[in-house]
Amino acid sequence: MPEQVERAGKSLGFVLDAEVRVSADNRFHRERLCPYLLRPPLAKGRLHETMDGKYAFELKTPWPDGTRVIFFSGEELVARLSVLVPPPRMHLVHYFDVLAPNARLRRLVVPEPPDEGADDPCGHSVAYSESRNGRTIRPRWVPWSKLLLKVFEVDVMACPKCDSRMQRIAVSQQPSVIAAMLDCLSRKAQPP
Repeated sequence: MPEQVERAGKSLGFVLDAEVRVSADNRFHRERLCPYLLRPPLAKGRLHETMDGKYAFELKTPWPDGTRVIFFSGEELVARLSVLVPPPRMHLVHYFDVLAPNARLRRLVVPEPPDEGADDPCGHSVAYSESRNGRTIRPRWVPWSKLLLKVFEVDVMACPKCDSRMQRIAVSQQPSVIAAMLDCLSRKAQPP
């Protein structure tokens, strides 16, 4: 019988759980795992407002002293929840040892991301990463069209009438201009 390998552990206040694994090409299981990872800090079904304006939070399991419900005023509840909000631009996941960003052995255990450069119809190479001093540097932002392609598998830059790529010629952020453009497009789409 094969030996069971434990893929979870606690040390120095950190918890590592690698029991649940989903392969990169398994979209169904990724979509089932994401709501779990993005769940809210409190279950809505266990938080109730009482008649006197306080909030009662039912514990999932009773504490050793038998406490099953904790009561908070509105200010106390907001103060407790605000502690859970991370400061701006602070990473929520920290990597240590060989997985740390500047670890010498990181390249031996972390695979290099595949090249995601694409060619436009004119033959010009479009690369979203560059190389400096032998290291690949990826930009801080990813173009919105690449994000839509990655998340929804919809290539918004592909021309629906031919095989060429579309180009962005303008960006409009004024609501009145956007409304006028949509109105014009809807009138053209209606049959005469």
